[in-house]
Amino acid sequence: MTITTANDTPTKFYTLAEVAQNNGKKGKPIWIIYKNSVYDVTAYIESGAHPGEENVITDFAGKDCTRDFNDVGHSPDAMREMKTMKIGEIVEEDRKEGNNPKKVTSVQSIVSMSENGEKKRRRRFLLCR
Repeated sequence: MTITTANDTPTKFYTLAEVAQNNGKKGKPIWIIYKNSVYDVTAYIESGAHPGEENVITDFAGKDCTRDFNDVGHSPDAMREMKTMKIGEIVEEDRKEGNNPKKVTSVQSIVSMSENGEKKRRRRFLLCR
């Protein structure tokens, strides 16, 4: 299932069974789950970019790594890099409680004038769990 969000970006939804199939075995990609979002980390693993051991990630191939990922602690740079690997989210009925990302419930466009008279546009998002 795919849903288009407020910023016109389609979000793909996956079941836990679909993610479990993508465990890096038999040529399959390596997907992991973090806070009910799905990440394809195949290229990241193959590049050797992870500063820790490869198996730290591959042990969670096709599974939820939220608790262990949080226990280790990661830098803001690591979190930003991880966002580039996001491919979707877990379907609502398969989500784990406490891992639900905040959802955008409304978007407000704000137009203001800068000091030099130029219009500045901003978007404000109202998030809730």
